[in-house]
Amino acid sequence: MAYYRKRKRKYNRADYGRYKAEQHVREAKELSETLGGTDEDVKDYFFNLQGAQLKKILDEYERENGTKARDYAEKTIPSWKNGKRRMSGLVAGRLYKLLPNYMPLESKYNLVETLWKKYCPRSDTTYRIGPDVPEEEVMSRLTALLNEKVVEYTVPGPLENRFRWLAAGDSVAYQKLLNYFLAREKQLVADGLRMRLPTIFREIRDRNTITQSITQRLELGEHKVNLIFDPKTDGIKEGVEAYQSEDSNVGCIVAVVVFIIIIVIMNNL
Repeated sequence: MAYYRKRKRKYNRADYGRYKAEQHVREAKELSETLGGTDEDVKDYFFNLQGAQLKKILDEYERENGTKARDYAEKTIPSWKNGKRRMSGLVAGRLYKLLPNYMPLESKYNLVETLWKKYCPRSDTTYRIGPDVPEEEVMSRLTALLNEKVVEYTVPGPLENRFRWLAAGDSVAYQKLLNYFLAREKQLVADGLRMRLPTIFREIRDRNTITQSITQRLELGEHKVNLIFDPKTDGIKEGVEAYQSEDSNVGCIVAVVVFIIIIVIMNNL
């Protein structure tokens, strides 16, 4: 009877190096997705922990991964921090998942700020405003519109992942984080309107009479509003309707003339 001994597959140094490199890339990608698309701000937060704050994290890390893992992390943190050594995605994932439980709420807000600036609500709206419209009505219309844009905002995947990570499975904490930033966005819009609109209306009034339309552009965070003050408009027109005015008739006439010229040229060919 022949006996066959199972041979273990041997990796040469190049294969093993390639395998480890691919593993690091895979782990880094998984960590990035968990944190919402970036880990640089989280890394900065971790490396700035000192004293009792850092000890709490390392104590918990030791309970979950053993004394050797804790000793290695503690010894290697200075090299990770100054860039002499690279923290693996596996180690970073294990350490970073512990952070939210020991993190002050203010720090959580700061760690959402990075992604919020990238994914926060955005809008671009145009209003055509007639001379009969009072300043208060314009303020009311704009505030209602922009608040609606914020309320209807859907949290994109990367930002949702960051919220989930920071909430550490606590649905109430998740909602608090979301509510905080939505409320702040609404406040930004309201404060911006209160500051900018009176100045715009004062400039319009100082011109005494308006014989042609005047356009003012407001930028409130990522919300952009074009205000067209038009002496030929009654009330307020929004969106596509705001672009329609008596001036558009001129465009129609020009288009008809061009069309007629093209027909004449084609008939003479």
